[in-house]
Amino acid sequence: MPDNTPTHRSASRFSVKIARFLFSTSLLKQSAPLSTHTHYTKTESSTDIQEIARNFIHSLEPEHRLILANELSEIEKLSKATTATIPIPYSQLAIVFIETGLPYIGFGFVDNFVMLVAGETIETFFGVAFCLSTMAAAGLGNAVSDVMGIGLADRIERTCGRFLGLFGISSPKLTTEQWRQRSVQTTQLLSKAICIFVATRFSRSLLLPVVRQSHLKAPGEQLPEWVQPKDELIETKRRRLLYQSRKRGMLENDLLLSNFASIYLSKMNPNDLDLYDKLINTPSNDWDLYYMAIGKIDTPDEYQNHVMDLLKAFAKNEQRQKRIRQPDVVPV
Repeated sequence: MPDNTPTHRSASRFSVKIARFLFSTSLLKQSAPLSTHTHYTKTESSTDIQEIARNFIHSLEPEHRLILANELSEIEKLSKATTATIPIPYSQLAIVFIETGLPYIGFGFVDNFVMLVAGETIETFFGVAFCLSTMAAAGLGNAVSDVMGIGLADRIERTCGRFLGLFGISSPKLTTEQWRQRSVQTTQLLSKAICIFVATRFSRSLLLPVVRQSHLKAPGEQLPEWVQPKDELIETKRRRLLYQSRKRGMLENDLLLSNFASIYLSKMNPNDLDLYDKLINTPSNDWDLYYMAIGKIDTPDEYQNHVMDLLKAFAKNEQRQKRIRQPDVVPV
């Protein structure tokens, strides 16, 4: 047998004995009869606790008694010392900051990743079938991420604990009074606020382009190829483009193109109308058009023209105009 087998079994028996001791004390506390009057409530006596503790200690092996004695000695030293005589060093506060904030960073990245992927997936596969708006898909994606966060919270905390253990960082050894100090509570509060902000900010900036690009590169062969209508009257084309500028299926383009069309559509000549028609109807994905307009992705050569330049300048909104609703319909 390997040399470490007895030690492993001994450690396992030690854990079982501790569990039995805790179970015995919990049963002792629950054995008191229920009563609505405090002077009738029976509490555990010191004799009962001493008997359980004595039996527990006698059941331990010599090396386990030594470990238990050393830990009890350390706890007694910390409990007798006051927070005034033993102040909390900054190194311990730093460990409190790292240990408290690291799980929030992990949770922030996981939560945002699940929310973005779930929201894009719901919009892509269920948005058209169930007439879901972009905001509705985002809300459903957020609900999925919340459910996943509840299920993964404990695993994230354990993973962060193992990660800190790789660098030799263990939990800070503080007394109960020291954990209640304002400096420790302030450190924990700042750690939670800073780490969740950093995780949310950087996870969105890092994950959103990746998710968007994978969404934009989705195969579009299933969609019918758009063919520009021929021999269409100029008035009919303006009305059709006005309608298509207002009904995009996503709120961002609804606001952008409807306000753009209300200003420039009546001023466009037939050639400009053809360019605008191709611009808003050829892309198989409306996110392509939106990200081209705001300069998030490069504009292909086939869409690079003065109409696209007008749309990009309009999207910058350097005059800071309010565009929170679609303009009223005016015949063009």
